[in-house]
Amino acid sequence: MLISRLMVVIMLAVAVSTAAAQQVYKRQNADGSVTYSDQPLPQAEVINLQPVPVTEFTTHPPVTTQTQTAMPTVTDAAAPMAQIIAPAQQAAVRANDGSVAVRWQTTPNPLPDGYQLQLRVDQRIAWQGSSQTELTLTDIDRGERRLQLRVLDAEGNEVSRSDTIVVYVLRANINSPALATGATSGDGGGNDGN
Repeated sequence: MLISRLMVVIMLAVAVSTAAAQQVYKRQNADGSVTYSDQPLPQAEVINLQPVPVTEFTTHPPVTTQTQTAMPTVTDAAAPMAQIIAPAQQAAVRANDGSVAVRWQTTPNPLPDGYQLQLRVDQRIAWQGSSQTELTLTDIDRGERRLQLRVLDAEGNEVSRSDTIVVYVLRANINSPALATGATSGDGGGNDGN
């Protein structure tokens, strides 16, 4: 019942919005129901509705922008590229002293003047330069490490990047009982037990 009343009010509001000069009449019936009409009813009260504002949408011509030169990407043949060739993807690198050797190659080789390489370990810059093709990283923590080379132009903008190489650095745990001072193996230094 409430829904039908609401529908009538909505329909009347729409009708009123199309013809702002019309009036709506509301009458309470003897059984308690309410009747709305756009025709005058006996014992009905007049409801003055404000016209519904109408918004007209205007169309604008498409915005034209100047064509910008896109930053060269790895797929761009003109952009110098770099690739890590050692260590291999998902290699386990034993480095008890934290040293990891990294080798790479560039295309073209050597890089054009003004271009530099940036070697990153876990997204942190570990080295930046242009003339090397290998480097030994030091103090690398044990665990999974992610290596990546980025090629930068003369302004320092990235023009390409290598695939990320995941390596697992293996280092002896300094808390290992085998490394404790005075630890020996066997029977305690050759004593035959006599």
